[in-house]
Amino acid sequence: MKKKLIFIIGFAYFLLVIPSIAFESCDEALKDCTSEADKWDSLCIEVKKAGIDFNCESDGYKPGSMDYLKCKEDYTKNILKNCRELYRKNTDACYSAYKNCRKGDIFGIIHLSFKEKGDVCSSAYIERNGSSTIVGIWKYQPSESYGYVQSFRPDNPQIIYNYYETAVEHSENCPPLTPHSHDCPLLEWRLQDGSAKILVLDPRFDGPGSRFQIYNIPNIGKIYTVSNPGMPVEIKGEKREGRSRPECLRYKNYSRRISVGGFGIFDNVLPNGEMRGSGSWKSCGHPFQHEIGFGIGKDSSKLFKGKYSPPKYSPPEGSCPSGSLQEDVFIQVNWRFYLIK
Repeated sequence: MKKKLIFIIGFAYFLLVIPSIAFESCDEALKDCTSEADKWDSLCIEVKKAGIDFNCESDGYKPGSMDYLKCKEDYTKNILKNCRELYRKNTDACYSAYKNCRKGDIFGIIHLSFKEKGDVCSSAYIERNGSSTIVGIWKYQPSESYGYVQSFRPDNPQIIYNYYETAVEHSENCPPLTPHSHDCPLLEWRLQDGSAKILVLDPRFDGPGSRFQIYNIPNIGKIYTVSNPGMPVEIKGEKREGRSRPECLRYKNYSRRISVGGFGIFDNVLPNGEMRGSGSWKSCGHPFQHEIGFGIGKDSSKLFKGKYSPPKYSPPEGSCPSGSLQEDVFIQVNWRFYLIK
């Protein structure tokens, strides 16, 4: 995450004319926030339903069997329940931020979603998908604003996140990497969590690298920067005890600690004064194994234009390079900020 924050901190020395930016009332910000929650709910259901067949086959059910159909029905019910709960948390976060909304502060909404599919001939073959939404207020800091730059401190925004990961043994059609007992289930481990947390700013990052700041750079234009280091969470699940009977029939508790909610954005203020943006790209490897976050530079300067984290990969052939890490990671981010009038 420190690397993601470097390009945010780098412009702290620019002290120039404050740009005019988009103004919204708290009521308008709340309306837009809840509208975005509706979109996230639809995306949640769409992404999770796409993995139902994969999950049921991983659980050892044969396609077309009664158990397989029952598995799909159960997964569908759980998906709707989980997405409804995430939707409630999203809207609760909107209203929580609305209660703290004051004139002169910034109301912010940031959303990340990703889907990752591994190499089917790797061992284990891994699929991940998830999302992270941050909603909150950035409070105006007069002591850090110098007439040429405006600075805003995050007021413990709320993170609503969702993470799902499965790992199965490689396909039967691939070269033998490790021997597999057909009496054992294919599923090696599974991790899942969807929750809401309050992002408390780490004192180590309580400075320029964690602020929302607005500049007007000569010969470049109006720029804003915003970032946050994220917070650790524990994703829980289950893992197969062994690779042969009877150990492979037993599963034990399994968890992994990852960082959620970290991000860095460097972007132009739009001509109409709005502070919003989006980006979608493909990366390679497995960047979301230990953190769910992103960094993106979309401004018109030569220094930061086209900066992406996880790194953007778009070769002419459209696929990841050959090697041990051939995961395709599809990433979508959206953000919008309002200066409250």
